[in-house]
Amino acid sequence: SVCLALALLGIGLEFAQGTLTTTRQMDAADALANSLGVLAGLATSLAPWRDALLRHEVAKIPMTQAARLACLETALQHPIKLVVNALGTPPRDMVDHVHSLGIKVGSLVGKVEHALRQKEAGVDMIVAQGAEAGGHTGTISSMILWPQVVDAVAPIPVAAAGGIGRGRQMAAALALGAEGIWCGSIWLGTKQSDLIPEMKERLYEAKAEEAVQSRSRTGKPARLLKSKLTEAWEQPGAP
Repeated sequence: SVCLALALLGIGLEFAQGTLTTTRQMDAADALANSLGVLAGLATSLAPWRDALLRHEVAKIPMTQAARLACLETALQHPIKLVVNALGTPPRDMVDHVHSLGIKVGSLVGKVEHALRQKEAGVDMIVAQGAEAGGHTGTISSMILWPQVVDAVAPIPVAAAGGIGRGRQMAAALALGAEGIWCGSIWLGTKQSDLIPEMKERLYEAKAEEAVQSRSRTGKPARLLKSKLTEAWEQPGAP
């Protein structure tokens, strides 16, 4: 469930949990990354195998209009207070439908232009996600993006995301005008996370410069820990 210090939600907390992929997906991605990293030099001879793997993975992604609507309707069957959209502006009719059920709508953005489009679509809150964030990200740093979005969409409340791991960063977000914060990666290290201990330890040991942006996971810029896969992706002639 999502929790924010926003009067529109009526919940007295100042942080929210961002969307996380499931552990099974993470495990599969990690295994795939290791496999592709080792086999990257054999790309030519393994082209048929690679294409078959890609088709298999793509088939599991709900990218059709019908699948998207089905996912939303499943969510709306539960007692939720907020639906948050990412990677694009939600259609106005979809926003109106969610509003008709008494549910608020939020959206993640990485640029002021994106935030203004979300405002026009009628969303109730904006999550301004800086480039420091995990998962899909833009290129504008949090310290620059947060106040820009706050000013651009006022009086719509803004939650800050991207690089928040300690109270000092939360305080900085509030000082820059955010109404609350939105966290994702930090929850992977909690006791409730079902990541295996080895994966958690890898996160704890990683240095700041190891958190790189790459298109190797989904084709869109995403922040990942540097691996054989991300290095192979940047090589000339990589698929």
